[in-house]
Amino acid sequence: MEAIFESLGIRTALIEPGRCVRELPVSPDLIQRLGVMHGGVISVLMDDVIGRAMNASLDMSRQVALTAHLSIDYLSPVTMGLLRVEGGIVRSGRTTAYGEASAWSITDVGAEPKLVARGSALLVLKPAGHGW
Repeated sequence: MEAIFESLGIRTALIEPGRCVRELPVSPDLIQRLGVMHGGVISVLMDDVIGRAMNASLDMSRQVALTAHLSIDYLSPVTMGLLRVEGGIVRSGRTTAYGEASAWSITDVGAEPKLVARGSALLVLKPAGHGW
């Protein structure tokens, strides 16, 4: 899966237990025929930052987090610039965790970021090494 992120130019701005931030330069390849970024790109990034935030909190040789449910509200189209997706864990229990993410469009250096999507995910925590 990492090859997909690398081929799109996604970079990690921050990763720490409970929090992750990733950035993606918006290229013409990511713009669909209606002139806006495809929502699937945003959803993949939201799922990714929430999962990475949780997995950074775990000993992954013992336990891993898998997305059981992902919900996204698209608020505004993305057409150019930089997409910044920030995710974090709101609550973590023994077998499940809940995280939220926000996607921001930054069109120019120094410009005010614009909130373009909000999302949440329910994660299932599983023992590592069971082919999940």
